[in-house]
Amino acid sequence: MPTLNNSKWEVFAQEYLVDLNATQAAIRAGYSQKTAKSQGQRLLTNVDLQNRISELMEIRSEQTEINAVAVLKRWTELAMADPNELTSVIVGSCRFCHGTDHLYQWRDEGEFEEAQEAHFDLPDKEREKRIPPVIGGGFGYKWRKSPHEHCPRCDGFGFSRTVIRDTTNLSPGGQALFAGVKETQHGLEIKMHDQMAALTNVAKHLGMFVEKVEVSGGINLVVTQEDAEL
Repeated sequence: MPTLNNSKWEVFAQEYLVDLNATQAAIRAGYSQKTAKSQGQRLLTNVDLQNRISELMEIRSEQTEINAVAVLKRWTELAMADPNELTSVIVGSCRFCHGTDHLYQWRDEGEFEEAQEAHFDLPDKEREKRIPPVIGGGFGYKWRKSPHEHCPRCDGFGFSRTVIRDTTNLSPGGQALFAGVKETQHGLEIKMHDQMAALTNVAKHLGMFVEKVEVSGGINLVVTQEDAEL
């Protein structure tokens, strides 16, 4: 690609791609700091400069293999990602849902024996205040089992747990959505990228939004953004 004849313009075009800041690009190209803002705005209106910047952007896209199609694909993956890949709320049965006569149900005999041992290890005064463990509802408690609709303890609502998923084998959408993990005083917090912002970008790219300026009686009304008819 040929460079611009004006060396300052060429430097400006190259520098503009660094941060897309016309004022700073003008300063780095050698223009006065006092006039850099106006110079930068003026230079961006120059057709030759616009073409050169477009050429440089195209070259950069080819070198990085990042182009409009790749960006749109990534936005789409993020916008359509399922947050349940990262974390979800699961409702399971309570201890009384499926126990015999809706009494407290143990996972197995081992859990029941551990509860008995813990009870008898208590100081005498403390142990006398508590009811010793009894088999009651039997064994076989499974938290992931659906709540019993007639359970007298939870009224059929069970109880919920927040589950953090394994992120090592996420789909492309899950990878785009995942923004890392943050440790808080309440435990781990999954961070996610903004899906609505990504969806808005996709919609704009596909022309689903159009800007309309209504003029009435010679007065320009507020510019609004509305859904285009599909």
